[in-house]
Amino acid sequence: MTIRARLAALALLLITLSWTRPALAQDPLWTRPFAPFRLVGNIYWVGTWDLSTYLITTPQGHILVNTGLASTVPDIVKNVEALGFHMADVRILTVTHGHYDHAAGLAELKRLTHARVLAPEADKVLLETGGRADFRFGQMAAAQFEPVTVDGTFGDEGTISLGGTTLTAHLHAGHTRGATSFTTTIADGGRSYRVAIVNMGSINPGVTLTGTTGFTYPGIAQDYAKTFLAQK
Repeated sequence: MTIRARLAALALLLITLSWTRPALAQDPLWTRPFAPFRLVGNIYWVGTWDLSTYLITTPQGHILVNTGLASTVPDIVKNVEALGFHMADVRILTVTHGHYDHAAGLAELKRLTHARVLAPEADKVLLETGGRADFRFGQMAAAQFEPVTVDGTFGDEGTISLGGTTLTAHLHAGHTRGATSFTTTIADGGRSYRVAIVNMGSINPGVTLTGTTGFTYPGIAQDYAKTFLAQK
């Protein structure tokens, strides 16, 4: 075998290994408890050390954005109650995208609160299949989670409104087909703040933006280009 052929074979092996990584690494900071606190106005952090969950309170009930892992649901409940609020008052559950580290707690939280689950249109299938429909992690058992029924969906520039607070959805696709950021305007201390909950356009290992091999989907490069432009 020539040197060129050997290098080509080695490159193919490395690419194949990057596509078939057998397990997902779980950052220990994802499950490390973190004290809840008010971010601005009626928006609170109730997640763990490194997995964001946002509680948005209103006079007509509350919105919870992202749920972390299934194992961190008790941490979220504890944090909400530590702030003086009640899980029974959560009316809407939503996510920035349908991966297990953001959505695996949805099913349990829906049972606890009887809240409606609202999701980005393109990620509805991810939530209702427990992540099995995901183009990157769908076949990995470690990335699968309990499926949850989605009660309603929203698209780009769609809104979620409750008790005088309105979240506007912005499709920032690529990480998943329906990856979404939210913006809203919040009053605090006599001032008005434009707040964004941003779904960063990160590219997972093994995902390819060109060609038809590897972990990809049609139009992924265009989706990422639009997301990067929107978030610059």
